[in-house]
Amino acid sequence: MPRSPPTQRLNYFQNHQKREAEDVSLPKKCPKTAHVPESKQATVTPANAGKETDQPPKPATEDVGDAPNEEKKEIVTSLFSGNPAIPFIPKSDVTKLSEKVFSEESFSSLDLAPQIVSNLEKLGFSSMTSVQQQAIPSILGGKDTLVKSQTGSGKTLTYALPILHSLMMQMPRVQRSDGVLALVVVPTRELALQSYQWFERLHKSCVWVVPGYLIGGEKKKAEKARLRRGINILVGTPGRLIDHLHSTKSLSLASIRFLVIDEADRLLDMGYERSITSIIETLCEQQPGPSSSRQTIMLSATLSAGVEKLAGMSLVEPKVVDVSCEDNTENQLTSEALATPANLSHHYLLVPAKLRLVTLAAFILSK
Repeated sequence: MPRSPPTQRLNYFQNHQKREAEDVSLPKKCPKTAHVPESKQATVTPANAGKETDQPPKPATEDVGDAPNEEKKEIVTSLFSGNPAIPFIPKSDVTKLSEKVFSEESFSSLDLAPQIVSNLEKLGFSSMTSVQQQAIPSILGGKDTLVKSQTGSGKTLTYALPILHSLMMQMPRVQRSDGVLALVVVPTRELALQSYQWFERLHKSCVWVVPGYLIGGEKKKAEKARLRRGINILVGTPGRLIDHLHSTKSLSLASIRFLVIDEADRLLDMGYERSITSIIETLCEQQPGPSSSRQTIMLSATLSAGVEKLAGMSLVEPKVVDVSCEDNTENQLTSEALATPANLSHHYLLVPAKLRLVTLAAFILSK
């Protein structure tokens, strides 16, 4: 390739040097930066020299040197201020209703089978409670009984022992094929399981008597299978009992000898009045004739108007057992008061709404 003449090469280098000189003479463009006022600029002191911080700059009116001497502001909550005045409630004279829980009599003094008494001693029961001492003889005598007693006084054994004794003494011996002979109606599934567990412990003296239960939350198929195999003592809640009465052919109430309505006041409070009425009507339909062959036992912690109405519908000339009343010879419903256990103490406080949780926590911690 032929080379260019020397004059052309000289002109090229001269033009190139001229353009470089023009570029050097022009002012260079600087990147845009925000103008920071002099008062906003950070002051570098020996304490913070060499340290980087992401905190925003302090206002110009603040003196950095006085920051350590500044008093911290106290935060005051409104939890204990601005509350309404607590009203004064005058105290009224209340006659305390108490019940004697335990008695000095033992189960051996009752007309119970020796096997049952021996089993009770193995379970650790040596003496009866007051309600058991007064009510068990009446139930053993075959009378309809209305029992009023406080919670935790042993009402489950009050009806369980006479039922087991009667079925144990029955001849010929009770079999599974005899069907349901005792029906116990309770308000909740927890109480149904508790009552069933008591029957399980007590029936070891008569293992041929089979207890069972029907409660909500269980599989109906399994419950129907237990009913087909045979149950002599049935514990159940009202809703599930009515469900099986309408849909299970193997559940028959024609052979019922004992009807127990436990915690009658709670049954009414939970809205089971129509269910109990339906169960009693089904019993009357499947057991034609006089109801003297069926013994009804009702237990309650209070004797309210609703309990009186239910007792008048299901009981026939009942024996009334009221442990809080010293004289039970008149067989009358004397009081609607609720007797609480002697070792149970009640406390109440009147506090504003926003102090409820604080007060409750303080009370629990104090105990």
